[in-house]
Amino acid sequence: MNFNTRVTTQLNDSHGQLIVHWLGEGTDIMICLAREPPDTDMKSPPPPPSRIFMSNDYGDTFEDKTKQFMLKINGTMVNSTVEQFFTHHKFNTIVFIDPRNQAIFTSEDYGKTITVRMLDFTPSDVTFYDTDSRTFLVLDKRDPQRKLYYTTDFGASFTLLQSYVKSFLWSSGEGVPIHLYVERKEPTNTSSVIFFNAADLYSGNRQFNVLIEKVEDFHIKKDFMFASQRLPNSTQLLISYKRGKFVKADFQTELDIRGYHVADVEGRRIMISVVHTERISHLYVSESNDDMTDIKFVPSLENVFSYIPDLNWRSSWLVKSSDTAFTDVYRVEGLRGIYIASKMNRVPVAETITPDYLVSVITFDHGNTWRPIKAPDADDEGQPLTCKDCSLHLSQKFCSLYPVTR
Repeated sequence: MNFNTRVTTQLNDSHGQLIVHWLGEGTDIMICLAREPPDTDMKSPPPPPSRIFMSNDYGDTFEDKTKQFMLKINGTMVNSTVEQFFTHHKFNTIVFIDPRNQAIFTSEDYGKTITVRMLDFTPSDVTFYDTDSRTFLVLDKRDPQRKLYYTTDFGASFTLLQSYVKSFLWSSGEGVPIHLYVERKEPTNTSSVIFFNAADLYSGNRQFNVLIEKVEDFHIKKDFMFASQRLPNSTQLLISYKRGKFVKADFQTELDIRGYHVADVEGRRIMISVVHTERISHLYVSESNDDMTDIKFVPSLENVFSYIPDLNWRSSWLVKSSDTAFTDVYRVEGLRGIYIASKMNRVPVAETITPDYLVSVITFDHGNTWRPIKAPDADDEGQPLTCKDCSLHLSQKFCSLYPVTR
């Protein structure tokens, strides 16, 4: 494939959103889902049916596969309302979900054949097991009990694993077994984190061990586990390295700490965005001793843009656009210590935020120093740019979600 060739494809579709995905290295398959913005409450009238297009020539041409996603409901064939699809990064198996109609569509041959599975629960989120193409988890977010199911036969049957699930994720490491970690909401309004040995799920053994209790949030990134706990006037972060003992993280700040988002992990170095107020978040980088029993975080970048649902920007458009936390920080692949971040150049007066408030900055030393990105001398047509005090702004996660630019 010539990556310098620009191809324009007309899909003749008027849906509000278009999700395009290339299956990855070794394939020429691309999937294009045309849909309306998801109705998470499902209280409004059904949106127009989704349309699914697939390409087997890197997107030069697309074939309309929508008819393969028809559903038989009450004896009548109807169009589905596919909201999302998930692909296995190793095996390229695909699962499409239709939460409104409680259905999934699966494919093991790059989308050539589609199998319909009607469920007795609502599929909201799907996560694949890393070492098996046919095992995946499905979370039902509509059920008040937030039930987590798993399948080992690619959706032909499902087994209930846990209820009141807040989050779940697989974790592996060199020389250690693969674990499934489940953050479970408890009656005390905090969470406990339990884990299963992944191999036991195939034998039907659903016994689990408790990792940590009384936590607000739990995350895993590479060799680190992060658990936050609510204190009377603040939030405390605990960190475990390579499944070792949890230790308290020490943030070098006098500001209130309302919550955390792990922006990046590279080797033993961690970048964390800390939410201090409704509109103010700062970025910190870690400094630690050799055995990771003493982890300090020093200030790196003020006013980095970070969003954590139910914690900040709660009256902005982000509430309807993202149900997951993110920080606008991008690590440049293949180059150690180089990051690009979006920071606010001024704090909005009202509780709204637009791209006009953001500027891009870059670091070449793991976040010790940041500076604006030099603007090019000419535009894409070769015409000279004569702006004064200009810098280059790069769109990241924020702009991909913003209603006007996405």
